Amino acid sequence: AEWTGKACPREALGVIAAPRGSMTGTVSLATPDGPRQLDDAVYAIPGDPEECSRLRFASSRARYVVVVEKDTVFTRLLDDRFTRLLPCLLITACGYPSLAVRALVQHVVKALALPCVVLT
Repeated sequence: AEWTGKACPREALGVIAAPRGSMTGTVSLATPDGPRQLDDAVYAIPGDPEECSRLRFASSRARYVVVVEKDTVFTRLLDDRFTRLLPCLLITACGYPSLAVRALVQHVVKALALPCVVLT
């Protein structure tokens, strides 16, 4: 039996990936409760690409977006206080980047007009 239905994007079906990936850095997110500074906090990246593209930034001292592939590298940079040495937004995809992480990186680069560096 051949399926004859129409193609439907997974977002329309409500299929959303679990949160995967994290970010921290010299930015603050605009939230309903007021600005949320990420300097010493790690923000879990939502699994929904549309939710990622709706994030708003209250302020930023970042000069770069730095994306690291591995969570262990992200943790090491965090432990070494890398974002204090180089004001940046540090993002990890925890391995292979999900659609949400890719949407977030694209959104951040456009919204904050920052160059992006990827470490694999």
